[in-house]
Amino acid sequence: MRNKYSLLVLLLLYLLSNELRVFGFNLQSGSILEKQANVLGVELNYALIDLEFDRELYRYRSVSCPNYECQQEAVDCSCDYTGTGDQCGITASNSSSCTPCPTEINIASDGSELYLYFCNPDETWEVVERNKKYDFTIEDSGVLNLRYKANSEICEGIRVLLSPNQGKVTMNVSPYPYFSYFGRNSPSTDTAYSFELNICPTDNQEFLSAGQWTKSTYFITIVAQSPMAQFSFEILSSEVSNSTIATSCPKVLNTHDCVVDGSLVQGEGADEEMHYYTYSVNTPQVVAFGFPSLQEDIDFFISDDPSKPFPNSLSNAKWDCSNERDDYLTLKLSPLPNGDPLVLYIGVSTFYRSNYSFTITTQGYNELISITDGSPQASAYNLVQTTRLLLPSGDSIGCNVWSRCNPFSVEYPFTQILPIWPLPSILSQDKRFYGITYEDNANQPQKNHYKAAYLLSIRQGNKKTVNADLSEIVNAKLQFLYKLVDQNGNALSGDFGYTLTNLTCNYDGFLNVTERLNKEEDTLFSTTDFIKLNSVVFKINTLTLTDEWVSCQNQASSLLNSNTTSVEKLTTFCPYSNSDPRFDLDPCCNSSLTFFHCCVPRLLSVDQTDFIGVREDLVNDQCSSSECTISVLDEYQNSLSSTSDCDVPGFLPDQTNIEMISILRECKGVLKSLPCNSDADCGTNGYTCDLFSRLCLIPAQQQDRSYLECVFESLPKPYVFSIIYKHQLNTTTNNGEDFIDKVFEAFKHEDCTYFTGQSYRTFYKYYSQFTEENRCYPYPKCMDLTCETVHDVCYDGNYGGWVTASVNYNDICEDQIGFCNTAPCNVDLSVQECKDQCEQAPDYCGYCSSNITDCFVFDQITSQATCENPNTNVCIFDNGYYDATIDEATCEQSGYCDKPCGYTCGGMAPTCIIREIIASENCNQPQMAWDIDYQVCVYTNATNEGECLVVTMPDLTTVWVNCSINPYDQCFSQGLDGWNVCAAEPIFCQSKEECDQAGECSDSYFFSKDLVSFYPEKHGKCVRGHFIWKTHWPIPTCNIDLEKDSPLGCYPYYFSPLDAAGYILDSYNITLAPLNEQECTDQGSEYYWWVPSKSKSECLSKQGCKILDNNYFNLPYNFRFNQMTEELCNSCGLDVFAQWENMFEWTPATWYPGISVKPQWMSPKFVFSTTRQNLTNYQYLYEELDDSVKTHIADLYRSESLCKMERVEDNLKSISCSCSGDGGSGCFSTSALVLGETKPCQGEESSYQFNNGKIIFTRDSITFACTSALISQISKQLYKSTAAQSLSSSFVSYRKPDNYGILNGKGAIIGTILSDGIKISSQGIQSLTLCFIETSEYSKQSKTYPVLDFALENTDTTELVPMELEIYHKTIRDNVTLTDVNYVCGDITNNSQSSINIFPVHRFDNWEDVNKEVFDKTARGLLYTLAVIFLITSLWGIIQMAVVLYRRKTLKEPLKLVHLLIIFVTLFITIRAIYFFILPSGSLSNNPVGDYILVVLPTFIYFTSFTIIVVLWYIIIKAKAKTRDLLKQVTYVVLIINIILYLLFMIIVLVFHFTEQDPQDDCGGRIIISVSSTTPQRVVSIVYAVIQAVISLVIGAAFIYLGGSLYLAMRVKRVSESSSTSDHHQKIFIITFACSVGFILHCVFVLILVGAEPSNVVFSFLGLILTEIIPSLSIFYSYNQGNLSGIKQTTKVSNLQYVNSGQESFNSQKQNSSFLNSSLSRDSQSSHSLNP
Repeated sequence: MRNKYSLLVLLLLYLLSNELRVFGFNLQSGSILEKQANVLGVELNYALIDLEFDRELYRYRSVSCPNYECQQEAVDCSCDYTGTGDQCGITASNSSSCTPCPTEINIASDGSELYLYFCNPDETWEVVERNKKYDFTIEDSGVLNLRYKANSEICEGIRVLLSPNQGKVTMNVSPYPYFSYFGRNSPSTDTAYSFELNICPTDNQEFLSAGQWTKSTYFITIVAQSPMAQFSFEILSSEVSNSTIATSCPKVLNTHDCVVDGSLVQGEGADEEMHYYTYSVNTPQVVAFGFPSLQEDIDFFISDDPSKPFPNSLSNAKWDCSNERDDYLTLKLSPLPNGDPLVLYIGVSTFYRSNYSFTITTQGYNELISITDGSPQASAYNLVQTTRLLLPSGDSIGCNVWSRCNPFSVEYPFTQILPIWPLPSILSQDKRFYGITYEDNANQPQKNHYKAAYLLSIRQGNKKTVNADLSEIVNAKLQFLYKLVDQNGNALSGDFGYTLTNLTCNYDGFLNVTERLNKEEDTLFSTTDFIKLNSVVFKINTLTLTDEWVSCQNQASSLLNSNTTSVEKLTTFCPYSNSDPRFDLDPCCNSSLTFFHCCVPRLLSVDQTDFIGVREDLVNDQCSSSECTISVLDEYQNSLSSTSDCDVPGFLPDQTNIEMISILRECKGVLKSLPCNSDADCGTNGYTCDLFSRLCLIPAQQQDRSYLECVFESLPKPYVFSIIYKHQLNTTTNNGEDFIDKVFEAFKHEDCTYFTGQSYRTFYKYYSQFTEENRCYPYPKCMDLTCETVHDVCYDGNYGGWVTASVNYNDICEDQIGFCNTAPCNVDLSVQECKDQCEQAPDYCGYCSSNITDCFVFDQITSQATCENPNTNVCIFDNGYYDATIDEATCEQSGYCDKPCGYTCGGMAPTCIIREIIASENCNQPQMAWDIDYQVCVYTNATNEGECLVVTMPDLTTVWVNCSINPYDQCFSQGLDGWNVCAAEPIFCQSKEECDQAGECSDSYFFSKDLVSFYPEKHGKCVRGHFIWKTHWPIPTCNIDLEKDSPLGCYPYYFSPLDAAGYILDSYNITLAPLNEQECTDQGSEYYWWVPSKSKSECLSKQGCKILDNNYFNLPYNFRFNQMTEELCNSCGLDVFAQWENMFEWTPATWYPGISVKPQWMSPKFVFSTTRQNLTNYQYLYEELDDSVKTHIADLYRSESLCKMERVEDNLKSISCSCSGDGGSGCFSTSALVLGETKPCQGEESSYQFNNGKIIFTRDSITFACTSALISQISKQLYKSTAAQSLSSSFVSYRKPDNYGILNGKGAIIGTILSDGIKISSQGIQSLTLCFIETSEYSKQSKTYPVLDFALENTDTTELVPMELEIYHKTIRDNVTLTDVNYVCGDITNNSQSSINIFPVHRFDNWEDVNKEVFDKTARGLLYTLAVIFLITSLWGIIQMAVVLYRRKTLKEPLKLVHLLIIFVTLFITIRAIYFFILPSGSLSNNPVGDYILVVLPTFIYFTSFTIIVVLWYIIIKAKAKTRDLLKQVTYVVLIINIILYLLFMIIVLVFHFTEQDPQDDCGGRIIISVSSTTPQRVVSIVYAVIQAVISLVIGAAFIYLGGSLYLAMRVKRVSESSSTSDHHQKIFIITFACSVGFILHCVFVLILVGAEPSNVVFSFLGLILTEIIPSLSIFYSYNQGNLSGIKQTTKVSNLQYVNSGQESFNSQKQNSSFLNSSLSRDSQSSHSLNP
């Protein structure tokens, strides 16, 4: 029985294992590797995860609708609007029984009625079909209209899918023609991501203003939000299930409602209110979740952990569906392994107060698609919520919403993971990445791989954030969340690990990458378009993330010695991880805090890695051409540390655009009409002063020209470079008017204009279609979209539907705009009616300052006679006011002030008011009176407060109101339930003196009832600071429902209960405005009572930190004030654009005096006040300037890319070639290192910074317009000097040029190069200032060469020629590091070359006259002294040779061996003398033949001379043969020795000469290869030196031994010495001592010369005296042949009396002595016949 059960268990296990093999995913491999890259100036460090499975991966896409049964009509009367012409708007059945399809719909919008037409003939659209994929491209930020006829034959649910490929779009799907308020909208901020809109029959809810589902036609509008957008589009259509829904479900928790499969769940929630539900999974099923945003955005969060049943936005839910707008999720779920149901805990959050509905269904339409389906962008977006990263700490990080996938992100499964495409969310707000497009067909997807990335660290500008250590991510695991399946629908779940992988450099692969990289670099100069250029640079950066590049980069880094230490430094680095609670409290980590605190550098302990050298052992082991490789690694290491020099600051695009837009705004100040009192105030151009308005009548065209002149004079020239060339605005003269004329012609368009000013011209308004009236401050109306907005809570993202609209009056300009110059017509009259009425009016007495403006009407003068009386004068003021009662003198003293001198609280006189009566018909009692002006019921029987307060009436209350006792900033009638009968009234200035003290503060904007409608005029505001009140909301804001915003903070939106009466959301606690300061401050210390400023000092005392407003919904480059203090504000970096300044401006009042005029009797006149003219198109000008500025920025980015890649690419290529490639000279090259590009312009001061200097262009550097200059760096290594090494052991070194010495035309060294040089390639640069950073090398070299100068390379000879500039020192402030940098600068003028190479040098004065000197003065003196000493010595030898010759001729004296000795020594000494006479001239340098003859050959002659004595003495002492044999032996031995010596001489010379070769510079000029550094020559040089030393040592030793033996032999015999014998004895001692010491010292001397190579000429001088002169003199002295009678040779027996057998016994040496005597005798007998 037991065996049966065992077999059964084994069978079950077998079946189970097969089941797992069929359904379970098997991990083939899992790897993680680290990659670093610099992408558009952002430094990124990623850990990249790659999991390979045994099968392809799929996901579901669904149509998820609640179960519903549609009512199907017998006749299909649904409307089809997809056709054109007559076919647009027909019914699906074409049945006559159907009601005709509507052709239009009208709605209220922006205060007027808007008509939407279903079949607008001016509109074009494309028709799409269900379940069919389309690819579309939208160019130039255009609009694409699509139409889809619903399938009315079924109860259809649809899923509209939009998958982006490039660019950004928004989409609206509606049953009505496009109006964004209707239908369903895609996200308005996350516009780069995939969109899904699921539309179901149940979506037509009662709480919606219009339906969303239809059986008729869907109107689909897609708007590009980038210049170009590519995307795919598809409509999935499926019949909605009508299956019966279960009536109940098991309730898991009392706090949660359970959800029935396929049901419609509905609810309502307040702001961020949570509602909780559960859903149970009882069987394996595909579960689709659908959470559409029907009214407002709702989010949902799902947990499957019973210990976390309340998932929300802060709980790190397993599934977080908090996208903007709709949220959808489809999972493959199963019950728990034990068979119990899997319970999902669901939290639903209403972001704003809203109704909501959702469904969870297993009965919808589901289809499988590959994870690589669609574009890489779309596919990656669809992979969110597929995994989360489980950290070793127990925390988890998900990627649920792409906009928040940071630091963990899922990636498209490219073969090589590319974590920067799609663009990471952390880079989406960086303007450098705006509009980026990318495509790489070489990097294909892998369908069975899952890839993810973790951003370890990021540096943007000065801000660095470290998220985790690599080791932490290596030890983490990926957990799959049931979203991915295989082709059979089996879910991928579980936790998977991976192992760290190291890449190996593949040089062939690296070459392939660099080839692609170079192709991309070649296109950098083919475009100036900002987006296209950035896309090219982006693609270049992606190539540096390839395995081939990274692996070789890692290899190069591994060959460098680095040292990582912890240092204390000021930094903006974020030291905390995302999970650390301190992360949220540090503004350097949490960007949301930067509204309150800037991220300022603070002292932190950070790890700093420094490169300290090259690992030469590894280089020698791994690389060929190690010396070259080491040189390249040195340069590579320097390149790595200096690539930041190339950086374009991340804030520069914003800074540049702010500068441009600020100039456009400021220049619009010239468009303001000038105030005037007479024509003289309007300038000298003949403009008229309109005395009615007191403004100058300046024509619009002239104002435009003034604006253009201001713009083009104020904008930096590089900003307008592109626009000038594009529109050919160059002029042949320097006349500014000609230029402005051309600009005006280029940007003119026909426009309507008033006779002066900007009225009726084309303007733009920016507004939201979704805001209620008065909710926002008035929307701006601007000449172009550079207009400045007042920051408003409406811009903070609470409202969508923002649009820009252009308004012009061209259609009505000529004949429908005008006025009657005597009085305005009733607004209800048409223009023609007004004209007729005006012309029919009677004549009048008045005054007109022009025939096109309003006229004064003096209605007090009624008769023509009085009017025309010469004595009649009228004093006129402005806007029709006059005084006919004062004389001319009084008139001039009179006047008016355009600003009040204060305000007072006025309004209704002190009155008793009945509060409850608000209608006149109820104010009908005898003691009551209705006040028409103030719309209140007055109790007339009470005349004071006491009487009013004691009045008693049933259900009525009396309130005493006395406005005059209130301050003007609290001018409100309390007690009337919000009704106000008080009003702030201006106090008019009575004199010019009072007016001069008056003015208006711009804070009056916030106290105007016209702008803040619920508040009384000038009433104070109770303000408090901003706060963040929405989850994931990075923008500080006010409460959108209850508050308004201001520079000082938020204040209540509603002033009184009457204002809030229409607010229907009862759950809100409506906060009304405090009526006075006490009520305000009672609310808390953070509240502040703000009143209008009364004086200039009060106005300007309000200061704040002004920052750039980065709100998405505001117009670009507007500003707001944040909550920082002055200290915090001033500590912010340049990238924040924070500035402490006045919140408001003070405008001083102007006094306008009265003007006395003569009245005129006139007829009324109707004036058509507008005409169409050619005027400047301000928006077009702005758009073109914007493009031009972007072109300028693109130039900077191009330079940055070139600079960075040039610094690294060539070095990396050389290292990879040497260490992973074939090696050899092909690995190394040299060229000028391109640093970047700059565009200096005429009339513009600019500069270009490079790593060791700066180029400064003055206003006159460029002759005309602008030019492009390419800047390159030239290494001074290319000019490194080298000295040729000769065979000889040099007695004294030639004067070697400095390592970087420069020569003049005479070949003399006249200076030295101080640092790397600069190459400037450009046409049209005639002058510039060049500066190099001053280093210690400058002061070091100044001791040798006193003059600091720049040297210019001669393009023909490549020689450097001093420019003789006046060099000066200059200190320049570095705006990035905020430190002072010392430069040496020179002004280069009159340049005519297209390319100049310049180096900083130190040189001699009068450098052209310096002669070439191979030795200095001391060396030359010693050399000539040596020459003279050798000459004198040689003369002694020559005299002795002359004597020998005389004897031979005269006395027939035979040639003796000693004669030969004298000849050789003399020859040696003479050649030496010649050598030292020639040597100082330098003629022998680089002259090998002269070297062989004058140096090497004499050395061997020298040895020959002394070997004769050595051999002779050796034979004499050791010989036992007869004299004849002795002679033979001497001759034989001398001959053999000298044959050997001269064979050595020939071998050494030949080998050295024929192994000489041109140096092979494998390094391409990176290092200098010595001329004598070849191995054979070096060996020969050493062998030659060793031979000299050995021979010298042997000869020296021989002299000691042999000379000593002879000397001792003579003393041992004790012969009676004659004076002659004593002389010979002495000479033997001299020869022995001089030669032995000399040759031993010669041995040492030679070894020192070769080994140590001393350059001290004194050493050589003394050495030659001791080793050559003294031994030679000893020979000449001892063997002196100068006596004409001859001398007895020491070798002659008759003279060796001490060697006589009868006088001395040698004792033990007797036998030898006898032989010596006999030998000497035999020699003596034949000596005269000795013939060598």
